Amino acid sequence: MNKVTGFKNSVLENKIVIAIWFFGLAILAIIPSVFAVLHAPIDPDSSYYLSVVERMNEGLVPYVDFPLQYTPVVFYLMLFFKQVFSIGINYEFFLTIHFILQFFCALLVYKISLLLINRKDYSFYAALLFILASHWNGGNAFLMETPSLFFGLLAIYLAFKPSIKLIVYIFIGILVSMSFLSKQYGLGFLGLLIYMLFYNDKKWKQLSYLLLGFILPILICVLIWGNGLYSLISGGYGVQRTFLEGFYSILGRALYFFIRIYPVLIVGVLYLPSILKNAEKHEIKSITMLIFGIFGFMLQFYFAPFSHYYLYIIPFASILSFVMLTRISKYKWFFSASLIVTILLSVYSTYSNRVYKIYYINHDIKENQYRLAKQILSRVDINKTLYVADIGLMSQYYLTNLLPPNLKTLGYALGMGVTEPVYLKQIKAADYVLKFKKEYPDFNLNSPAVKFELKKRKIIGIDNEIILYK
Repeated sequence: MNKVTGFKNSVLENKIVIAIWFFGLAILAIIPSVFAVLHAPIDPDSSYYLSVVERMNEGLVPYVDFPLQYTPVVFYLMLFFKQVFSIGINYEFFLTIHFILQFFCALLVYKISLLLINRKDYSFYAALLFILASHWNGGNAFLMETPSLFFGLLAIYLAFKPSIKLIVYIFIGILVSMSFLSKQYGLGFLGLLIYMLFYNDKKWKQLSYLLLGFILPILICVLIWGNGLYSLISGGYGVQRTFLEGFYSILGRALYFFIRIYPVLIVGVLYLPSILKNAEKHEIKSITMLIFGIFGFMLQFYFAPFSHYYLYIIPFASILSFVMLTRISKYKWFFSASLIVTILLSVYSTYSNRVYKIYYINHDIKENQYRLAKQILSRVDINKTLYVADIGLMSQYYLTNLLPPNLKTLGYALGMGVTEPVYLKQIKAADYVLKFKKEYPDFNLNSPAVKFELKKRKIIGIDNEIILYK
């Protein structure tokens, strides 16, 4: 064998090894999603969203025929898929759509990273970290954050592309509006894009086009749905918290994020001053935007401490981690080691805490949800109303497809927006009430008045843990 042939064989072998490496990593990212579709329990929020889609499929109009706490885009998008594919009650179908959108978000993380660091391998790793970190932080359920994130990341990607035409900023504005109309917290992308524009020479024209594109879909939605949607857009979720409660919620969740999910960024603080000092203007723009993306979306925790709010933050943290890696010269090994630890933490958390402990060991949780739905439907009149009185049983709204009481005035009242008087009102009005036998301190709603009302009802046996009242 001559040297030329040996060199070619060596190059070919290296390419094969590299291909196998990246293929293996792709499989590592895909496997949890497949297991989730098959075995992940139905999330309470997912049940809420998909129950609303069922009501819309029956011809009811949100904000008009029943109140809805969320903006409309995801509901109508899922209604479109439901009708096109003639889907009945099928959580697996909608969870599959969720994961498809999540992988499109990963593609955008890859594309944005590639624009910023011009390295395909690092960009791929950023996308991989995004998928893994998202999965064990609420990204394994059908949630509205993922469609909102898709529209927002696409807007960021287009804004980063060099020399785009001015007219494109109208489309970018529309994308940001779609992110906001998918989930209200998508409004954060508007702030990030405005910040990015102030580094551009034609910032005022670009900003005008951006805001025009942003406002148009919102005006159309308000014209369609009227005051019901307008009050939702201009208000919020109606959650009352003191400033200190909100502050401590943000602080606690931020500490958890940097210590448990992205410890590499704690180490990155040590390198940040020298990185910014040696960075060019466009590099400062990208790095600071990513930092603002992380801390800006942390403000969600002012309203509630839900872990799935991290889904908005994770793409910025993933991209920033590898952007910093490419700009470190001294003691790079220390940052690299902390980045490897960060990736391994997400691999462990996804495969141990989700794939193994939930999808494998406790796969019967989902099976029991379906079994409970069959038991309920065999014991009730399907034309009567059911009030699900515990968050942990919310899946039954979707699986049984039974209507809650006071749908026209209260909708699917649940979670932090439910006060004790509303809770009691729903229990009194419902034909059937579903509740755990054990009392869980869900928002402190199990008052003496509630207990008294339940005692007046007949118990229809389900099992030792769950009671159906009539």
